[in-house]
Amino acid sequence: RRAVATQAVPAAQAAGLHDFLGQLAASSGQLEEAQAHFEAALAACPGLLSPTRALIDLLQPSGEYERIDQLIEQALAEHAHLEPGERAELLRRQAEARQAQGRAREAYQALLAAEELAPGDIAQQVWLGDSAYELGEYGEAAHRLGSLLTYASHPEELPAPLTPLRLADA
Repeated sequence: RRAVATQAVPAAQAAGLHDFLGQLAASSGQLEEAQAHFEAALAACPGLLSPTRALIDLLQPSGEYERIDQLIEQALAEHAHLEPGERAELLRRQAEARQAQGRAREAYQALLAAEELAPGDIAQQVWLGDSAYELGEYGEAAHRLGSLLTYASHPEELPAPLTPLRLADA
């Protein structure tokens, strides 16, 4: 810790050490210390994925969605060549943060980007359909949700806006 505090360690090594210490603190229930270590790791190496994910998990329960959105934006910018599934997962988490902030259109855009990278996830399709419906894009909602009706054993029992009749009206 002293070597990190005095900056005697290169930034990448300091980030890795802070990430490790953050994980250790989090596992022992010292959440404030864990958060401080994850923040320090990101200060040393902005956008580093492991401390970014861990910090998001710590910030989520307290509703710090603006900070979560910033962390994800930084990680996406720093890692332009992430594996598509991994990038899609970050985009879904960004959509959650934006939706919680009342930024429905931006959340929808993040979901669309995730869908392009990792298509076919049923939960993502439902979320896209519901989001489109909430934004008044009924045709898009019908397209997203209507294709899921084949998975329902009793489509007539689905809640609105998922009912076949409701989708037919769109």
